[in-house]
Amino acid sequence: MAKAHSAGWQWKIPLQNRTGNGIVYSSKFCSDQQALSALTDSLTEPMLNAPKALSFTPGRCKQAWQSNCIAIGLAAGFLEPLESTSIALVETAIARIQQLLPTGQYTEQTQQQFNDITALEYEHVRDFIILHYKLNQRTDSAMWQYCRDMDIPPTLAEKMQTFKDTADVLPRAWEMFGKDSWLAIFDGFNYLPEQYHPRADNMPAQYLIEQLNFMQNTVATLTQQTSAHSEFLSKFTKSACS
Repeated sequence: MAKAHSAGWQWKIPLQNRTGNGIVYSSKFCSDQQALSALTDSLTEPMLNAPKALSFTPGRCKQAWQSNCIAIGLAAGFLEPLESTSIALVETAIARIQQLLPTGQYTEQTQQQFNDITALEYEHVRDFIILHYKLNQRTDSAMWQYCRDMDIPPTLAEKMQTFKDTADVLPRAWEMFGKDSWLAIFDGFNYLPEQYHPRADNMPAQYLIEQLNFMQNTVATLTQQTSAHSEFLSKFTKSACS
């Protein structure tokens, strides 16, 4: 669970043996002590360990691949963890290495291609995270007001304007978050287009209704057939230890 607060957001993750809690905040709008108090006041269970304060500056390496060294994961960059993209960025970096080095040999062009794609991917994730802040509708604190008024990267501004004008989510190469993710944020913040996309006229309304009903019934059926989360974890851990 992720929940916004006056200077950022906090998370609560139930695990098998404990519940993980953390808070992310802007030091410009919140002191360390205020953040600690907000975190501890929200706990519903006794703390097992004292909270640890970590600071970070979001960013990426100018060149993830330099000489014979390739930086992946946190070595390549760190982004605000709202969308928990660190593991995904490790996976996509490994996939790129496999794709670009099928024989283990590389050229300067190979290296440049890897660096260009890595930069694009990080910047696309950056845009998606910034969107959460830019479109916020909170009026209870200075930080959220600042986020609404702040300048945004041109790539994000273009994507937002394209959606507003055409109802289309501008597709970009090497983008981790697909149209469904962007639409979820746009719609969730009531950032709606001025008109619907003309392609919508190509789909008869009755066909659309039938497909949506089919999807709804499929999800309901699969949900009923699926075991509870706790049951799945219990079976999985037992089989892994046996």
